Amino acid sequence: DNYKDGKYYYNDKELSSEEQLEHVKTLIETYGLIYVENPFYETDIESYKKLNTFARHKCLICINSKIDEYSRQIKERVFNTALLKFSSLIQLRDDVNLFKDEKINVLSDSNTYADILVGLEIPLVKIYDNSEGNKFTERLKSIERELIEIKI
Repeated sequence: DNYKDGKYYYNDKELSSEEQLEHVKTLIETYGLIYVENPFYETDIESYKKLNTFARHKCLICINSKIDEYSRQIKERVFNTALLKFSSLIQLRDDVNLFKDEKINVLSDSNTYADILVGLEIPLVKIYDNSEGNKFTERLKSIERELIEIKI
């Protein structure tokens, strides 16, 4: 949420889109980042394209659309990971299937509905370190134990 009027704002500086791209690339290289979430405003397609070309084989480049519209970004292959939020089961299922069909990694931003996320075979879940997140983690562990027992 540091974007406004074509600039990316930080405490001590403001960056253009090109400067933001170079900043994110430097962070990936310097710290070996494997996940970058929303490094650009969602309509900054060109910056996403350049970053995806640079880092798609070593980093999950994630976009989560505020308008839930990914058509152009999918068509132009500007990201390799989508962060999905649970708004309705049908919409989540449809989004998961769309991204899987397009060979895009799926990440869920949810501390609820562990059974649904497991059922949709979402391999990555963003879990917060708080009481709700800890309950979610325990439910995932429980599901894992149940699945192991079934396979035995």
